Parts: sequence; C-alpha cells; structure tokens
Amino acid sequence: MSELIIQRFWEAMGSNDFDFAATRLHPDFEYFMPQTNEYLAGRENFARLNAGFPSEGRWVFSIQSIVSDGNDAVSDVKITDGSMKARAIV
Repeated sequence: MSELIIQRFWEAMGSNDFDFAATRLHPDFEYFMPQTNEYLAGRENFARLNAGFPSEGRWVFSIQSIVSDGNDAVSDVKITDGSMKARAIV
C-alpha cells in the first residue's frame, strides 16, 4: 500500500501542479534537508517552495525505484527541467 501512495505522490508532482501534489502529503508534513539546513512545515509551504523554484521548463519526475515494507517506503527519483538534473531519495 505504501508503494502505491508514493507512486501517486510522484505522479502528482509530475503534473507540475504543486498545490495538487501537496494534497498527497500529511497535513502536518515537515521537510528538512540536512545538506542545506532547510526546514519548512506544512503542505502549503511545500507547494509554494516547489512552485517558486526557478526552472527552464516543466519538471519531469522519473521514478527509478520504490522499496516498501509495510508502512515504510523509500523512493529514488530522477528530476529534470530539461536543463538541470537532480535526484531525490525520499
């Protein structure tokens, strides 16, 4: 079940409608990136962060793998806007 939830989240992100994608997150969602010390709380802030991130075009999210065990899941996703390339493991 958790694998399907993660897959649907990334599909929603692929719509580039980040308000819609944020509805796939828990209402008490928290985001922390230890590499940059970034922190935000709430689905609305997540949507704003992603919508405001500069890009050269539409964001494309390619799921490389999802590993799940019961209620826990981890995804490995390649992300690009046609110019920048990134990888998210969450």
